[in-house]
Amino acid sequence: MKTLNYGVLQGNLLTGLIPESIGNLKNLNILNLSNNYLRGGLPLSMGRFPILMTVSLSHNRLPGSISHSFGQLRYLQDLDLSHNHLEGKINRAVVEKIK
Repeated sequence: MKTLNYGVLQGNLLTGLIPESIGNLKNLNILNLSNNYLRGGLPLSMGRFPILMTVSLSHNRLPGSISHSFGQLRYLQDLDLSHNHLEGKINRAVVEKIK
């Protein structure tokens, strides 16, 4: 399913981990997995989306730090990771993308 453009699965009571294979969806523009029960760290493959513009992973149970791979998202404009259990500093490259 490499031609998926919009991945909107918010509020579906999804549980478990975000799989590394999510990075194989090369045509994804929008990824919204907010308001679920996702846990585990943010996969490094999140930086593999060449045209991803919007990421919303808010209101989940994601722990750990914000992956440096978000800085590789060339077209990133909107990033919402609020209401999780994330900690640490946000990579400067990520901040520059969404200014």
